[in-house]
Amino acid sequence: MKNRSTLKSKRTTSLYGVIVASLLLTIGHCLFVSAAEIHDAARDGDVAKITALIAADPTSVNAKADAGGATPLMYAIHFGKSEAAKLLLEKGADFNAKAPNGHTALFEASAGGQVDVVKVLLKKGATVNFDVQPDSRGDDPGCTPLLLAAENGQLEIVKLLLEKGADVNAKSSYNTIHNCATPLIGATKVQADYDSLYGPGGHCDREGTAVVTDRKHGYLEVVRALLDKGAKMDETDNFGHTALFYAANHGQLEVVKLLLEKGAGADVDGKNHNGTPLLFAAQNGDVEVVKLLLGKGANPNAECNSKDKQGKPWTPLAIAQASGFTNVVELLQKATKQP
Repeated sequence: MKNRSTLKSKRTTSLYGVIVASLLLTIGHCLFVSAAEIHDAARDGDVAKITALIAADPTSVNAKADAGGATPLMYAIHFGKSEAAKLLLEKGADFNAKAPNGHTALFEASAGGQVDVVKVLLKKGATVNFDVQPDSRGDDPGCTPLLLAAENGQLEIVKLLLEKGADVNAKSSYNTIHNCATPLIGATKVQADYDSLYGPGGHCDREGTAVVTDRKHGYLEVVRALLDKGAKMDETDNFGHTALFYAANHGQLEVVKLLLEKGAGADVDGKNHNGTPLLFAAQNGDVEVVKLLLGKGANPNAECNSKDKQGKPWTPLAIAQASGFTNVVELLQKATKQP
């Protein structure tokens, strides 16, 4: 009897060990669904792997990266993996979670032109407007999804955000790469931003980003949509530049025309230390833009704070002469002689 009891005890112990081992394997599997695993799967758009990882550990859907604090949803959107992003949202991803720079999933989707993801986010109630603090510091804490969409020419997304009540005149923070820009300013300064952020070797050059730049027209329809919703044309960034300044400087003929038609010409000679919109157009030899500005009464002799080698303030006429744009010089001289 003793031997049978001992045998039974050993079998029970053995069975118990198998059960415990099985539980440990299951628990261990959950524990090994690390943030790195699901972030890599999100980055790669591996829908099958994401599904398996979340099934093993449902909390992994909102796992944050060790350094940046980004979630799998942010990774999927950042790398243009729309299907993975939609799956994560379906599985309960926190769509309003913020990275350290204040960005949410809606920021990334708005900048990258992922219309279908933006629609899902808005349907789920993603926050459209954010409190912008004038002294915010960091990478991008004072930016808004609308500003990013406008800067990247994402017309459909701009319209979607405006329909949801996005603040058309919200300014980014002073201490950011956006320099107190409004969405309207962002839509007109696109040439400069494209060169510094999205050009060859730019630090934002990534798969899935839909950015199209048209130097001569700018994001005309984006500008129109913003103006239709009440965008203020006299708002300036922290350089004192208005939308008209940027459009004139970047040769955006149709945008300049639209802004002037909507009333931007009321302060056509509004200037900062860099000069007036006319000076910007003159230094680029942009005849058509110069004609438009002169037609609204722009002063060809308006001085700016910058001076030439002789110590004379630059004017549109002077800078056109120095640059050798004789056709522009003729236009400006003719305007100077008019009563």
